[in-house]
This record gives sequence, structure tokens and C-alpha cells, in this order.
Amino acid sequence: MKSIFNLEKVDSLINAYDGNWSVVFPYIKDKFINELVNNPMSGLHDGEEGLFMEFAFFENDYLRIKKDLLLNNIDCPIVDIGCQLGLQSELFLDMEYIGVEHSSPVLLNETISNVSYVKELFPCKELDISDKVVISNMSLGFFNSFLDKDCHGRKDTLDNTDLMLIEELSKANLLYCNSRPIFIEELKKRFNNVEPIIDEKFNRRSNVSTGVFKFYN
Repeated sequence: MKSIFNLEKVDSLINAYDGNWSVVFPYIKDKFINELVNNPMSGLHDGEEGLFMEFAFFENDYLRIKKDLLLNNIDCPIVDIGCQLGLQSELFLDMEYIGVEHSSPVLLNETISNVSYVKELFPCKELDISDKVVISNMSLGFFNSFLDKDCHGRKDTLDNTDLMLIEELSKANLLYCNSRPIFIEELKKRFNNVEPIIDEKFNRRSNVSTGVFKFYN
């Protein structure tokens, strides 16, 4: 499927993004209303789309990931872990997109042939990520209590769930990840190549999160 989010469009949206308003949501607003708001299973209500005009998803990160994929002519299937409502699937309609999300009963673009969802927690036994591009953006490493209610989530130590997730992510052909600094530092040990995919203007590198890093061997 052809996507409007080519390199020129992605660049223009990155330049337009100021952190106050979504630059992607206007392109999916009608679809969002038709597929999600109008579906009673979604739990969304009329008028709620106004909230998404301010923040739809971490789109500055996803736009930069999309740009990197375009610049490097990468078209492997995408696995997007913790995709929530699947709004970012719109950026990847020219690729195979697999969203992983256990908590959303209705997701965007579910009827499109090259978009699919695994409604489970990661790791998913039936999902082989070794030949795929994996995205975990502000997901794994932050919300591990979904996997183990006893996870402490401390910023300065890794627990067994963190280490399990890092081991699983290290199987990816190519990984884009934004997580706790200690989580990222451990991931760096598992890959030969690490590059920051970070916009200094909206950089989240801190004691909480890192901004997106690209990992590959």
C-alpha cells in the first residue's frame, strides 16, 4: 500500500512539530472517529478526539524512526510493542505492521491487509522477531508490572523481568528502543552497533528515559 508518509512528508512533519500539538493526528482524525470513536467497544466518546489533537502518541520519535527506515531503504516487517490504539500504524502502511498490545480491544487500521495486531503481552510465543524491525518506545522497561506485579521499576537497577525483556529484544534484526537509561545501557552490550535517533530540541535523555536508540548487528 502506498503511504503519504514519504521522506518529504516525514521531514516536513518533523520540522513542524513543536511539542504542543500533534502533527500526525489531523491526517488520521476522520479514520480515528470512524474506526474508534464510533465503535462502542473502544470506550472512546464523541469529542474525545480533541485530546488527541494535543497528544496522539510519541510521534516525534516515530517520525524519526520512519525517516531512518526510509533513508536506509529498510522494508522488513515492523513489530511495535506497546502500540496502545495503534495510531502510529498509519506511518507504516507501506510496510507490514504488527502491533503488540494487550489492553486495547479496538485498534486503528485493523481491516487493512498488511496491518495486524497481537493482543497479548510481550514476549509472544508465536511472534518471531529475529527477522523484523522492532520498536519499543516508552514501553518495555517502564511498564513491567504488567508482566510481573512484583517488579520494582527502580531506575538504578535491573530486575529479572528487565533482563528477560532485554534478552528477548536482543533477538531483533533491528531495534529502536526508548527506555530507562540502565535498560538501554544493558541493551548496548547485546548489539554491535548503537546509534541515537534523537532530536536535541525534544530530547528526553534524563534519569527517567533516554530518547530513541537504534540497535543492530
